[in-house]
Amino acid sequence: MELIDITILFCVFFFLLGWKARELWAIRQFKYLIDDLEIVEDDRIHITVDMNGSEIFIYEKDTLKYLAHGNNQNDISAILKQRFPGRTFAASAEDMSKLTSLTK
Repeated sequence: MELIDITILFCVFFFLLGWKARELWAIRQFKYLIDDLEIVEDDRIHITVDMNGSEIFIYEKDTLKYLAHGNNQNDISAILKQRFPGRTFAASAEDMSKLTSLTK
């Protein structure tokens, strides 16, 4: 009877040990994913769109620094890609609707 009790305790102990190890591994992986997301977020430039007649002006949202201007979304996209290679741009839904309304 003692052998069965020891075997059951042995199985329960290693089950709990494996469960804890899996949990620690998952937490570590989650932290790596969060760090990667923060790096991606840092690569974005948040923009705001201003329209003056048929001209579209793009500014950095936080500093209102001028970034580009053009007559349509394709012109602006080409200028931004040339000036800021490898960077992505984020605009609010309102600003995106301003840009997309011109292409229709």
